[in-house]
Amino acid sequence: MSLKKIKRKLVYRITLIFIAFFRSISLKRARKIATYVGRLLLLFSKKEKHILYANIANTSFDIFPPRLIKRLVQNMMYTFAEFIKMAYMDIEDIRSMFTVKGEDVLKTALERGKGVLLMTGHIGNWELLGTYLGKSGYKVNAIYRKPSNDDYDSLIRRFRALNKVKLIENSDSWNGSIDALKKNEILIVLADQNPKNDSPKIPFLGKEASTPKGPALFAIKSKATVICSFVIRTKKGFKIEFKELEYADKKSLKDKIISILTALNDVYSDIIRKYPYQWVWFHDRWGLFS
Repeated sequence: MSLKKIKRKLVYRITLIFIAFFRSISLKRARKIATYVGRLLLLFSKKEKHILYANIANTSFDIFPPRLIKRLVQNMMYTFAEFIKMAYMDIEDIRSMFTVKGEDVLKTALERGKGVLLMTGHIGNWELLGTYLGKSGYKVNAIYRKPSNDDYDSLIRRFRALNKVKLIENSDSWNGSIDALKKNEILIVLADQNPKNDSPKIPFLGKEASTPKGPALFAIKSKATVICSFVIRTKKGFKIEFKELEYADKKSLKDKIISILTALNDVYSDIIRKYPYQWVWFHDRWGLFS
């Protein structure tokens, strides 16, 4: 067995230990332990720190990077611990931690019978959007990039099943996504990262960035209602708000795509400006390192 495979196996075993441990303790204690683990990870995140500093400089954000890094890593570790804990919780207990606004917008959209393209991003605890909706009885789908490690693939699928979220593999994302929307189901899509391909350049936090055009094509093809929603962390728990995306209708396909993506990136920019310490700045969003 190669050294690389040995490392993968070791990391996987450690992950299983953390999952078992987090399941056995309270959510409050799980968050505390996750904070300590996050501090250790900071020692091995030189590349991510470099990207974060460059992203902040690129967008001229008035944020103190060391403080941002500390809070961001804490938020990401909380996300991991909460996702594990809530996968085994009843919806009544989960709902007690959420303040939800605009769920009637989601229900009204589903009444139209064309499905809902639910846009979210890597902010707050994005994993809990599927958890909340799936356990609330909605038919939820999410596009899934299968990891090369079969053990991790099996583990991820098990947790998605617990949360009642159906996975659509990335290799069949077009057909699977359109089918889900035609069945009048919810398709959760995260489109706030760099697709690293020939995608339209759309302003994101004031700077042009390659933007995935898949969401726009899904919406145009299926005529699904596009709704934006983010799970934001608060002092008392979480808050979710559902808002229909407003964009100008255009005649040509190209103009329609640009219109939808521009409106979407405006929403992403607004939520990040409001909660900058909860967005994952570690990603090379503007392609500064590619």
